[in-house]
Parts: sequence; structure tokens; C-alpha cells
Amino acid sequence: NNLIYTSLISTDKKTFCQWYHNDTEYHNGQNQVVDPSKMEEKWLREINYLTHMRNNYPDLVPKIINIDLERKKLYLEVDGPDFWEQAGCDMANYDAVLPDWQDQMIEIVKAHKARGWYKYSMHPSSYFVVDGKLKSINYFFTYHTDSLGGKTPESSS
Repeated sequence: NNLIYTSLISTDKKTFCQWYHNDTEYHNGQNQVVDPSKMEEKWLREINYLTHMRNNYPDLVPKIINIDLERKKLYLEVDGPDFWEQAGCDMANYDAVLPDWQDQMIEIVKAHKARGWYKYSMHPSSYFVVDGKLKSINYFFTYHTDSLGGKTPESSS
């Protein structure tokens, strides 16, 4: 259960939808973004960074099927539930799901570093496994070093 957007997955588990909508029933009153301007900011951040990844590192993100700007829905091609769910919500099972997941995660982090990005959504639910490849999502909480005044998060504190 994502606390920013509403997560939807097709019955065949091949299409994942991020719906940037405050669905109080889905979130059980726990949605962390209730301010419409903050929700809009997260939506635009997701679209911006994910499409940048698609254009520059297409092997590291799921295929974008559709971006519905009016309804604020992002549709992605996946192959089952996210990495966390596939591992039974237990990190002891990561290797069984994807034996080289650590090497693949390092490649994703290197791509972010090369762009000057800090992606704070690192939980395994922010990744899908598609055709044996780890694919990154949840860019709504990603920042470029320029937006931090040229400082790294470590030097900002």
C-alpha cells in the first residue's frame, strides 16, 4: 500500500498504474499527501524523472504504456507484483527472486549518481522484476543536486 499514490495492477499482473489521487478508502486515511499542490508536485516529479530514465536508461525502468495527464495516471508494463511482494515481503527471499539483484541495484544507483540525482524511494516495493531485470519506479521523491543548492544531502545538514 503506497502512501503517496493509489497503486493499481491489472488482473493479469502485466500493467501497473500509479494514480496520483487521494483515495481515502485505499489509503485508510493514511495518505501522506493530502495537499493538492503537493500531490501535483509528486506527480510531475514522477513523470519528469521516469521519462528521463526511459530516454537515457530504458533498461532500468519499466516500459511506459501510457501517461494520462488529465487523470494523473501512469501505466507501466510489468511482469507480476513488485520485487518486495515477489519476495514475500521478506528480504531473505530476494536472492530466490533475482539472484543478481544487488548488481542490478548498483547499476540503477550508478545511473542516478551519473545524473546528479538523489532518489529516496529505495524500498524494494519501488522496483519490479521484468524479464529477469530489476526496473526502478517511484521517482516522486527524487531530487537533483541543483535543487539542493549544489549541496549534497549530507553537507546540507
